[in-house]
Parts: sequence; structure tokens; C-alpha cells
Amino acid sequence: MNNFYLKICLNKSCSHSKCVPKQSISELTEVERYDWYETMTHYAFDLKDWEDARTLLISYLFKDRKTAEESEIRSYLSCCAESVSGSTPLPNLSSTLSEFYIKFGMEGTTNL
Repeated sequence: MNNFYLKICLNKSCSHSKCVPKQSISELTEVERYDWYETMTHYAFDLKDWEDARTLLISYLFKDRKTAEESEIRSYLSCCAESVSGSTPLPNLSSTLSEFYIKFGMEGTTNL
């Protein structure tokens, strides 16, 4: 399990590396970055769309006092992207994520 998300600290002034989730895909491990890029190449969203949606999902989880492994976060966003992939014009990925999260929540999370 990705300890990075299991140890999110609720103290906003905390600077422990284990307590602060990585905010950028480029900051992830090489394997996680590769998995993200493999996922992203299947959809028409750009890197900024994925980064923004990922950050938003992490903030929703944090607000709900939940955590998730990086693979679960990637899978959830991939599902959001897939659900609108045939739409023209392509909707905003973060908006789609918000709608999904509010309506369905997210499975595969752990309570803090």
C-alpha cells in the first residue's frame, strides 16, 4: 500500500515528507509516473487536466478524512475520463470528477 496517502497529516503546518501528499504526477516514483502516462495516452485530456483533477480528488479525500492508493486515484480518474470520452466538446475532467465524487463517492479508500 502506498504509505504516502496513509500518513496524510491534518496539521497544515506539518512539513514531514510522509504527511504531505505529492501534488504533481512528475513527483511520483518512476513506476507510478509510467502508469499515469500509460493511462493518459488513452484519452484526449492534457497533462494539466489530469494534474488538476488528481489534485481535486486528493483534496476531496482529505476533506472527507479518507486516503487512497495512487493506483485507486488513477483508476477513478480513468473511469471519469472514459465516461466522457465520446462527448463533443470534451467536458472539463475536474468537473466530471466533481460530479462523480459527489454522486457516487469513491470505493477503495481508507479512513484516516
